[in-house]
Formats: sequence, C-alpha cells, structure tokens
Amino acid sequence: MKKYQVKISTSLDGLREANDLIRIDARGKGTFDIIVSKINLLKSIDYPIDGFSITITDANFSLVDEKVIDFAKSLGVKDVSMDFDLVRSINIPVEDCVHKIISLRRYAHKNGLNFYGTWETPYRILISNSWLSNPHAFCPAMEGKTIEFNVDGTLKTCGHTNTIVGRYENFDECFLPGSKYLEIISSRLPGNNDFCKGCEIEGCCAGQCHVTLESSKKDPSLVNRTCQLMKMATKALIREYLQSSM
Repeated sequence: MKKYQVKISTSLDGLREANDLIRIDARGKGTFDIIVSKINLLKSIDYPIDGFSITITDANFSLVDEKVIDFAKSLGVKDVSMDFDLVRSINIPVEDCVHKIISLRRYAHKNGLNFYGTWETPYRILISNSWLSNPHAFCPAMEGKTIEFNVDGTLKTCGHTNTIVGRYENFDECFLPGSKYLEIISSRLPGNNDFCKGCEIEGCCAGQCHVTLESSKKDPSLVNRTCQLMKMATKALIREYLQSSM
C-alpha cells in the first residue's frame, strides 16, 4: 500500500473509554489499543495516516471532548472528522449536537487541526460553489463523481450504500438514459426531491447522505432529525464565519 500510495483511513471513536463503548471486535472487546498501535506502526514505516474519523452515538457523546483533539495532535495527524450516527436515530438534543460541533471545531482550529464532518457539507458548498456555474451535491456520489466496484460484480454509487446501480460487465449501461445510476442522481437535484422542496438549504444540501435516506425507510425520524442538524449546523457555521471576518 505504501508503494502504490494507497490512502489509509481509520475510525477512532474518542479516547479509550469512548471508543471501546461502541467500536468492539467480534469477541466484544474494545479496539482502542489495537487501532492506536496500527496508527503508530504506519508512522514508524514513514507512511502515517492523515487523521481519523469519530462516530458519535448516545453511548459516547458525553465522553468525546477537547481531549480527543489533544490526542490527535500528539499522534501527529492533521485531520479529525466527526459525525453523529448516520444510520440510527440518537436521543441527544440537536442543539447539544451543534454546540459540540462548534466547540470542538474551534478548539481543533486553534490547535492547527482540520475538523469536519457531513454536517459541514452544506455550509462548505454554500460558501465555495454556485449553481450558476456547476451543479453541486451533498457528496461526490450524488454529483456523479464516484462509482464503486464490488468483489461480487455489483456497482454502487459509494462504499457505504446498499443500492446497486449495475454490474461491471455492463458498465457502460450505467450511464445511459433511464439507468438506475442516473435516476438516483437526477432525483437528488434541487427541485426534483419533493421532500426537500422549500428547505432553506435545499440547493447546498441536496437531500443529505444517500445512506441516511436508505436507513430512514426503517426509521422515518432519522431523516427529519438529520435535516434539523444540517440546518442548525449550517446557520451556526455561517455565524462563526461572519464573526471571524469582523
């Protein structure tokens, strides 16, 4: 992987107590020590990771704080991403989630680290891109920029979705009019998604993550909650931007 510059990503859901509450192995044991040992192993062979991602659930919410940023800095990484569980509803008030996002983001930036998550995507698109020039969406998959080849021969828009859009032996057919792939992307463009019509961030959110929409079929409250999080986080990030510009 080092020879061919294969980028390595990992999750680390907080420090030991926070991570080991939700990220366990097949025997039910915590994974903090083994993840950190492999991070250090990669560093020792001069192929360090850029950062790690944190998943927040009801179980570890209160345990993830500025200390994880300090730990990331001690590891020598530059990126920390954090997201709330995208496939299950959590019971933490959205206001508390946004407060944690903003406080950790401030602390990370103060310490020279990048801090981001899916909650930042609508804000980033809003301040960086314009629909007057090019179409933009919540993720590269919904812009038609990614496609995943799976070992069973199926094609998907990304590595997390369950939606199959074709097979690799018929790869060219994915891009023909009426294909599943184009149908999904078209359905997510502003104006085409009835659920999003009238939302103040419709153009820069474009219906959230496709995985969240899939999961909402089992838990309808999930998509509504994520909508609230996206809107509140976007407004909070805009306020942060304006205050820093004054």
